[in-house]
Amino acid sequence: MCAHSELPFEASTFKRDEEAVFRSSRGMPRRTTMVADTELQARFDEGPDEGPTVQVVAPRLAVHGLRLSRTRNRHGEQTMDRAVLPQLVQAPPAYGLPISESPVAAKMAAYLRLTKTPHTTIWECTYKSSTGFVPFIRWPDGRIQRESNAFIALLEKDAGLDRNLDPEALESGRSLASLVERTCFDACLHDRFTLRDGWLHQKAVTAKAMARFLPSIAIPFVLFCVRRTQSRRAAQQTMAIPEAGHIASSALIQATSSRLVGQSFLCGNRPSTVDCAIWPYLLHIAITPNATPPRDAVRSDTRLVEWIERVADFTGFEIGVKWKGAA
Repeated sequence: MCAHSELPFEASTFKRDEEAVFRSSRGMPRRTTMVADTELQARFDEGPDEGPTVQVVAPRLAVHGLRLSRTRNRHGEQTMDRAVLPQLVQAPPAYGLPISESPVAAKMAAYLRLTKTPHTTIWECTYKSSTGFVPFIRWPDGRIQRESNAFIALLEKDAGLDRNLDPEALESGRSLASLVERTCFDACLHDRFTLRDGWLHQKAVTAKAMARFLPSIAIPFVLFCVRRTQSRRAAQQTMAIPEAGHIASSALIQATSSRLVGQSFLCGNRPSTVDCAIWPYLLHIAITPNATPPRDAVRSDTRLVEWIERVADFTGFEIGVKWKGAA
């Protein structure tokens, strides 16, 4: 990454009320904890009386010229009262994974970690988001950026994750990623929200997430709305004919695996933006609790399983083994 003077924002332009920025939707202060380079695990605070945890992923802060006010909390942990950092606002994790349930958010998180870009992570849901949607990036000057590809392209000018990789491999990889993001995601939504077996699991997961942000009386109605919205989205294109959608999704999973023949990542022997884009979708498909053709296609492919683990190692996410079907 570049020096602070080259970043697309300046600390002096941060005009927002900093106390308000670092408060949760319940009015409780968010804890902002320093995380070392080797401790990049984002955690979702399960405490019932505290706001969502905000963890700062801030490697090599001196290089970026970021000035942080440090204190220590009652546990003796080093904390930060305020920071001039971009915020990744995203839906909470689910199914025991450390990444957001939104693959788009997980894509941005993976890119930020691979490029060692200092940022904060805030867990929110659509119904409590100040913008009415998640995920999004809130820049220190208050600007909101929702489109993940535009956000990555902006940082990529200086971060250069794709630098010196084969242009043809990148172009074909991005085309594949676009198809995976649309087709495989729709299949995953269908399998979790439309299928009866999938909804039996997903309903509990969604209800638990909603309980963090909404009063209990509202949750049944929200569950109905969420299921209807996600099912309709999936059925609009890919899963209009479920069998055909599963075939298309499985074919893209196989195409992803084929790119790993003779190399460790999708565009060579180091991670790229293509890996960031596809990885969260296949990981979410793999951890789907009910048996589906796409899930089985990922879990049964040794190359894909090893690649998913490899990307997790590079990003610092501890994904465990549940997604592979292991106890």
